Amino acid sequence: MTMHILSAGDGYAYYTSETATADIKREPGRELGDYYTAEGNPPGVWVGSGLDALGVKGTVTEDQMKALFGEGLHPDADRIMADAQASGKTAEEAQAMAKLGRGYYSYEQGGAGLRGAIDEGYARFERTEHREPDAEERRAIRVREGAQAFHEAKGRPPADKEELGRYITAASRPTQQAVAGFDLVFSPAKSVSTLWGLGDNDTRKIIEDAHEAAIADTVKYLEEEAIATRAGTNGVAQIDIEGGLIATRFRHYDSRTGDPQLHDHLVVANKVKGVDGKWRTIDSKLLHRQGVAASEFYNARVMDRVTEGLGVTTELREVTRGKRPVVEIAGVDDRLTTGFSTRSAGIKDAMKQLEKDYRRDHGRAPDLKARIALAQQATLDTRPKKETARSLADLRTAWRERAVETVGARVVDSVLRDARAAARGGDSGAGTVEQITIEQASARVVEAVSEHHAVWGPHMIEAETRRFVQAERTRGNVVEGTVEQITKHALTTDSIAVTPPAPHGAFQPLTRKDGVSIYEHKGTQLLTSRTVLAAEDTLLDAARDRTVRPVSRETFDRIAEAEGTHLDAGQRALAGEFATSSSRLVVGTGPAGTGKTTALQVAARAIEAEGGRMIGLAPSAAAAEVMADAIGVKANTIHSFTHGKGSLTELLHQDGPVEGVDLTPGDVVVVDEAGMAGTTNLAKVTRIAERHGAHVRLIGDDKQLSAVEAGGALRLLEHEVGSVKLEVLHRFTNREEAEATKLLRDPTGTGDPFAWYVDNGRVTGGNVDRMTADVFSGWQHDTEAGLQSVMVAKTNATVSELNGRAQALRMSQGLVRGTESAPLHDGLSAYRGDTIVTRQNDAQLKTGGGRDRVKNNDVWTVDKAHQDGSLSVANVKSGAKITLPREYVAKSVELGYASTLHRTQGLTADTAHVLADASTSRELAYVGLTRGRHENHLYVETEEAQPVSEVLASIARTSDATVSATETIRNEHARVDNLVTLIDQYGDVTERADALRFAKVADQALGHDTAVTLRGHESWGAVEAALRHAEAQGVDPADALYWSWTERDMDGAEDRPAVLSGGV
Repeated sequence: MTMHILSAGDGYAYYTSETATADIKREPGRELGDYYTAEGNPPGVWVGSGLDALGVKGTVTEDQMKALFGEGLHPDADRIMADAQASGKTAEEAQAMAKLGRGYYSYEQGGAGLRGAIDEGYARFERTEHREPDAEERRAIRVREGAQAFHEAKGRPPADKEELGRYITAASRPTQQAVAGFDLVFSPAKSVSTLWGLGDNDTRKIIEDAHEAAIADTVKYLEEEAIATRAGTNGVAQIDIEGGLIATRFRHYDSRTGDPQLHDHLVVANKVKGVDGKWRTIDSKLLHRQGVAASEFYNARVMDRVTEGLGVTTELREVTRGKRPVVEIAGVDDRLTTGFSTRSAGIKDAMKQLEKDYRRDHGRAPDLKARIALAQQATLDTRPKKETARSLADLRTAWRERAVETVGARVVDSVLRDARAAARGGDSGAGTVEQITIEQASARVVEAVSEHHAVWGPHMIEAETRRFVQAERTRGNVVEGTVEQITKHALTTDSIAVTPPAPHGAFQPLTRKDGVSIYEHKGTQLLTSRTVLAAEDTLLDAARDRTVRPVSRETFDRIAEAEGTHLDAGQRALAGEFATSSSRLVVGTGPAGTGKTTALQVAARAIEAEGGRMIGLAPSAAAAEVMADAIGVKANTIHSFTHGKGSLTELLHQDGPVEGVDLTPGDVVVVDEAGMAGTTNLAKVTRIAERHGAHVRLIGDDKQLSAVEAGGALRLLEHEVGSVKLEVLHRFTNREEAEATKLLRDPTGTGDPFAWYVDNGRVTGGNVDRMTADVFSGWQHDTEAGLQSVMVAKTNATVSELNGRAQALRMSQGLVRGTESAPLHDGLSAYRGDTIVTRQNDAQLKTGGGRDRVKNNDVWTVDKAHQDGSLSVANVKSGAKITLPREYVAKSVELGYASTLHRTQGLTADTAHVLADASTSRELAYVGLTRGRHENHLYVETEEAQPVSEVLASIARTSDATVSATETIRNEHARVDNLVTLIDQYGDVTERADALRFAKVADQALGHDTAVTLRGHESWGAVEAALRHAEAQGVDPADALYWSWTERDMDGAEDRPAVLSGGV
C-alpha cells in the first residue's frame, strides 16, 4: 500500500478524467460510468464506516466527487441544498446544511507578480498607443512578460512556446492547496498480479475477491488504529472519531508500463466527525505513521486469502538488491514477475530509425549535438506509454501475447499448475520446522528494527512483526501467538521507552477510547533497546578512556617533518591525534575535499615506525580497496571485521583476545566514512580492539549521508566528546565554490546555501524530462571535452533513464555495438562496449589471479555479451578480466554511466551533474555538489509555475541526519516538558470545562431546546469566547446571555450565534 496527497479544488479530477478510466483521460462529454461497462473497468464505489453519517452508498458519481473532494461538502450537496430551498430555507441556510465543518482553506493566488506585470503591460500600451490592445497584442504582452518571469523563476529561458504557455497558465493557480484527501493504493505482490492477468477466469475471480476482502479488512484496521482528529489550539488534543472513514474505491488493471497490476485507489476524504460531534480533518501525521503497518496488514491478508483460494504456497524472493526479500507465490516464473521485456533493444532500434530519418531530412549524418538530441528522443520514444483505454479482456489478450513471446506458451499455459506443483513440492519437503515462541519472536523483531534505527515508534514494531510472522510462516516455521501479542511483548519487554511520561496523569473525561490522555498523541511515543544504548555507551566510554599512546610525540614529529611537510595545520593535527592520542577512541571530522586521506598517510607511517599497524575499515568493499591503495595499509569492510565475532552483548561480557582477530597492542584501527557505519558495528569494532590492546579512530563527516543501519554515532561523539576537525578544502580548483560548499554543509549557518550556485549559473530548473535531458547533455559535453564527469540522481528509475540515454548515444557513435546482449537488473541490456557497474560483493567471482574479487560499485567495460546472458568484462581501474555468469548479471549488474547520490559518496570526478527535487535532503545535495573538482551543477525538478528558489529552500530545510538514542532521550524530555505545549494543554482543558459550564448556562438562560439548536451551530464557539471574556470582566454569564438574547433582534438573522456573541 502506498499513500499520496489529494489536493482540494480540481485534485479529484485525476480520478474522474484519468484514474476512473484506466489512467486514460476521458473524452469531453463522456460520463464517468461509460468506460466501465464498455471497456470493462468497474465503477468507483463508496467505502468506509463514516458513510452512515452521510447516507450515501453504492456507485460514486462525478458530482459527488466534486462536492466532497473539490469543495469539502456533503457528497449529495446539490440535492440537499435544492431540498432545503424548496422547503423555504434561504440559500445560506441551505448551504450550511450541506457543509461538513469548515470549508477547505483558500490560499493566495500564485503568480501575482506576473499578473501585475501583464496588467502593467496593458496599461503601458494604452498610455503610449492611446487605445486598448487587441487580442493579438494582449497575447504578445502576456508572452513577453511571461518569458521574463519564467527566466527569473527557472534560471533559463523557456525551451519552447508550449513550456512557456504551461508556465503562464500554472502561474495563476494557488501556490498552495488544502489537502482534500489521501490516495491509498492497494496492490498485491507481482506474482499474484501475474496469476490474475494470465490465469483463467476462475483464477482471476478468486484473486479479485481476495484483494477486495483484504482491502475491506485494512479499512477496518485503519479506522481502529490510524484515524483520529485534532482539536484545540495548535491541534494540541488528539481525539477519537465517530463512525469511520469516508472513502471511494476505484479498481484498475495495469501498471504505467502496461504490465498486469491489479490495484485499487482508496481515496479517503479529509473529513471525519469527532466524538464531540464536530466535523474536522484527519490527523495526517498519525495516518502517515501507520501507513507501513497498514501496508503489511494488507499484504498478509491478501496473500493468505490467495494461497487458500488457489491452493498455492509462498516463498521469499529478493526483488530489490540490498532490500529484504518479499513474499511471492512459489512456482511463478521470475521472468513474468519482473516485466515482459527490457528496453535496450527498443532503444537501439529506435536510434537506428531516428538516424535514418535524420539523414533523409538533412542529407547528412547527424553531428554530436544532433546525436545527443536523437539519443534523448530514442529513450523517450521507448518509454512505455498508455494511449487508449482498453477492456480487461483486451488487456489479458495482450498480456498473454507478450508473455508467450518472453517465456513461451507452455510456461504461460501452466502458470497456475506450476504454482500448485510448487506448493505440493513444498509440502513434501523434509526441512526442519522451527517452533518460535512469543519471546523469541519479540526479541528477533526488536533486533531487526534496531539494526536500522536508533529509536522507533510502536508502528515500526508492528510493521516488522507482521513482516516477521509472514516470512517465518513462508519458511514453514511455526510462530506462537498473534501479531498483537508479539507486538505487545516487543514494546513492553524488549524495548525501552525514550519518551518520558506526560507531566500530568490521565483524567477519564480527557482520554481516548484507548485509555490514553488526548494530549499524548497516538504513535508519537519513541523507544529504543538495551543493545542500542549499550553500543552508544561503549563508544562514549572509549572516547573518554585513556591508555598507552600508540606512538610517542617524538616519533610522530620526526615522521611528520620527513613526510608531512605538505600538510596544512588541520591535517597535521588530525594525523598527530590519530597516532599519538592516549584516548582509546578518537574522532576526526571534516567536509568533503579536506584531504583526510593525506593526513592518514602520515599517521600510518608514524604508527609503523614504532612497530604498529594501521588497519583500515570501510562501509563497502570498494571503499576499503580505495583506502588500502591510497594509504598503503591493509583494509577490509566493517562487516568482514566483525562477522562471526559474536553479538555486542557477548563481546561486552567476555574478556581476553577475540578468536580469529589479528590485532596487537600498538595497532590502530581506522574506520573511514564512519558516519555511514552503524552504531552497533562501530561498538563491536571498538570492543574487539580494546580486548586486543589496540586503538580505534573514526573519520568521516556527520553532515554527509547517514548509516543505513542504526546510526548517529559520529554526531553523538562529536557533540559529547569533540573531534579533530579538518577545515581547509583541497579538492576544488575554484576557491569560491569551495567556500560555497561549507555554507551548504552547515544547516545552522545563516544565508542562502545555494546563492553562489545560482549567481554563477550552476543551477537550472524545469520539469523532470527537461532536467533529465539537461543532466545528460551536460555530462556528454564534459565527457567529450576529456573530463571525468558523473551523472547523479536520487532514484534508481532516473538513473536507469540516464543510463538508457547514454547507451543510445554510444550506440549511435559506434562505441557500443554487437547483436548479442545480456539483460540487466535495471531493465536495460548490456552490449559490447557498454560501461557497467557490479552491485553485489561476490567472493566466488575471483579476479587478478585470485587476489581480488567482484565488488559492489566496481566499474567494468563489456568485452563481449554472450548468448546465454553472461558478460565478459574488464575492470576499468585494474584491467582485470572475468566472465560474469548470467544469474549474477541479471540480479546484480546495471549500466554504469549514471549513479545514485548514495553511491557517489567517496567518489571524486572532474565535474558532476546532479538532478534533485523538493524531496532531496540537504545532506544529499551536499554530497552531490562536492563530487567535482572543477565544477558541480544542480538541475532542479520543479512544477510548471514553481520557482527554483522554492525547491532550493525546501532542500535547505530538509534533513535526513540520523540522531542517536542518547540525543533523542534529551530531545524527547524537552518536547514533553515544553512550556508552550503545556500552556496550550492548559488552555484546552479550560475551554472544555467552560464549554460544559456554558452549556448549562445556556439551558438556564435560553431554554434547553433553543440552547441545543444554537450549540449545534459552528459559530457557537464565538459565544463561548464572549462569555469567557464577560466572566473575566465580572459579568455573570447567564445574565449576559439572557440580556443579549432578549434585547437583540434575532428575527431573520442568518447566523444567530454570531449576533448573540456580539451582544454578549
